[in-house]
Amino acid sequence: MLKQFLSFSKILITLSLVSYVVHFIVVSKLLSEYSYYYPVYTIYLFLIVVTSLIVVTILAIHKNYNDKAGFAFLAFSVLKMLLAVIFLIPLITSDLTNKVPDILSFFIPYFLFLTLETVYILNLINKTSSN
Repeated sequence: MLKQFLSFSKILITLSLVSYVVHFIVVSKLLSEYSYYYPVYTIYLFLIVVTSLIVVTILAIHKNYNDKAGFAFLAFSVLKMLLAVIFLIPLITSDLTNKVPDILSFFIPYFLFLTLETVYILNLINKTSSN
């Protein structure tokens, strides 16, 4: 399980660093006229922590209850959506007039991380079911 998580961590860290740098450059240089509610690093910190916890938990479930990993993935995907909404509540309730740039600034990396998580977990499930 540790070996699987370390292999996922390498991909996660690489994706996080590359997308963070691109995101930071876009926000600070190209779209600098807008003041964002959340700094870019808080978005990535949130997404890295949540994604890592979900993958570790699903790996543990997969190790102990192989046939339940898919259901766990669906449940944790819903939980991740709920956590994203809770994370965004201060932004949603703020008095900013235009919240669209902030929402996009959060959800573009959110879906990038969700895609990585989905591909990794599906490969894990498919490897097991083909054996």
